[in-house]
Amino acid sequence: MIAAKIQLAIQHEDRHHSVHAALLQHARDIGGAMTDDDARFLIDQTKAVLSIVPNTLSAAGAAAKGAGYERVVAELTKRLVAYWAEANDVVPDHLGMIGVLDDAYCTLAALDRMSKACAARTGRSLVDGDLGETLKFLHWLLGDAIIARLNALVEADMRTNPWLDLINNLAAQLGQMPQMPVANPVWGTMSTGQIVDHQVNLMRPPPPSWR
Repeated sequence: MIAAKIQLAIQHEDRHHSVHAALLQHARDIGGAMTDDDARFLIDQTKAVLSIVPNTLSAAGAAAKGAGYERVVAELTKRLVAYWAEANDVVPDHLGMIGVLDDAYCTLAALDRMSKACAARTGRSLVDGDLGETLKFLHWLLGDAIIARLNALVEADMRTNPWLDLINNLAAQLGQMPQMPVANPVWGTMSTGQIVDHQVNLMRPPPPSWR
């Protein structure tokens, strides 16, 4: 469902160029300089970010099966899918590609936090790598006000659902068991961090006209 929704949003942008137009208009509104090439660069980066979401979620599920905390990821996935299914969420889906950026941010932010919590308590991560640069890019696109609302949603959900209790219980059960590498059926030997760096290339300096 998530992959299909992302594909529809990208197709909407390819047909209507609504995000492209919004970027240029925003630059004009704030007195900045942005060319068509700059806007296309940002659109390509945005599509790349969206494209990693389904595979990142799938890879987390595969890692969970290999490490013994399927229940944690199953609960997380269920709640993330429910957010994606909501059409009138923080950024309404009818806005096209920009309408799924909040869904993507919530998914990656929740996976990042859950992965770090799992690593701290069990020594096993859900995500091989840091999604920080990707989240920063989405933060830049969505702005502080929307990101604050999304972070509050993720934090509230983590507090009110038994994810950390499940992780703590697993940590106690796992004890000092030796860690075994878990094969990733989605990306093979490449880590999530390597995939993000390769696909999104967020470390590339932005065009000077909109820095």
